[in-house]
Amino acid sequence: MRQTELSNNTMTVSYTVNSLTVYTSWHEQMQVKRSKCRQQSQTQEFAVL
Repeated sequence: MRQTELSNNTMTVSYTVNSLTVYTSWHEQMQVKRSKCRQQSQTQEFAVL
């Protein structure tokens, strides 16, 4: 009983960490895209938003 609880918790933690990692990398990519758009022209960024 305890053992399965423990493994379930480990799964949850690793899943959460994975989600955070994916979200963080996606967020960074979006910021890079935005800064590139900003360098090209201000009007393009409003189109992105």
